[in-house]
Amino acid sequence: MLIVNAVLLGVSYAETHDIIKYTPFIANSVFSAFAVLSIAFRVPFTLQYVRQFVPRASATHDQVTRASYYTTAAWVVAFMTNTLIYLVPICEGKDWEHSNSLNLVFRIILPIFFALFAAIFTRIWPIKVLQMLIQSIGFDSAPRKVVVNPLAFPGGAGGLPPPLLGGGVPTTMPPPPIQVHAVAV
Repeated sequence: MLIVNAVLLGVSYAETHDIIKYTPFIANSVFSAFAVLSIAFRVPFTLQYVRQFVPRASATHDQVTRASYYTTAAWVVAFMTNTLIYLVPICEGKDWEHSNSLNLVFRIILPIFFALFAAIFTRIWPIKVLQMLIQSIGFDSAPRKVVVNPLAFPGGAGGLPPPLLGGGVPTTMPPPPIQVHAVAV
């Protein structure tokens, strides 16, 4: 965001009419360039968001990183498409006719649609990837491993199964044997 404001400040010495006219174009261009550069430097800007959906031990899994590349690519498509479709009313000379259908469609409806698509994709895709990872053999099954304190449940460990995880994922591994070390005082 700081970069976008710096670019807008840099072009603010032009005529006010041109700045108002091209501000969404400049902002979407900078956002798309930022997203492309984050992919080029191999640190997609959605990586932290995607890693919030998986356990800490699984955050460096290849599928998780790949999911962040896909979500960043969705934002690149949204930003670049918004940048290009913004030019349609300008090329047709209808940029100051606010009630024109070109302005309504290409400056309001389609940009909102593409940004909404990218936001929904960013929200849904990591969850789908996590579900695929839990079912796959190569995954380290960290979401299924639960350390259960036997004293936290009524009756101790007396044969009670460990609880389900928050997402409804049952533990499939047998509980580890309990060893109690007592120290005489």
